[in-house]
Amino acid sequence: MLSEELTDPVAIGALVEVKCRSRTSFYFIGPRGGGVEVEVDGKEIAVLTPHAPLGKMLVGKQQGGKFKFGEGAKAVEHNIVSVC
Repeated sequence: MLSEELTDPVAIGALVEVKCRSRTSFYFIGPRGGGVEVEVDGKEIAVLTPHAPLGKMLVGKQQGGKFKFGEGAKAVEHNIVSVC
């Protein structure tokens, strides 16, 4: 987990840890640069803009929040583990 007990909503500048099934992913919400991936402390972090489909799903959500991402029956539940 990246942070403890933060309840700030996801916004530009946030680093978000998301778990889907057994996979954990990290996203940085940036004003530009969507699609860029960087490695920090051995973790891959993908840059998303608030206008990207996944970015739209994350913005405004908080740690502990859940959302479904994908098309129709293929939508899969994701859990927001941390926001910092």
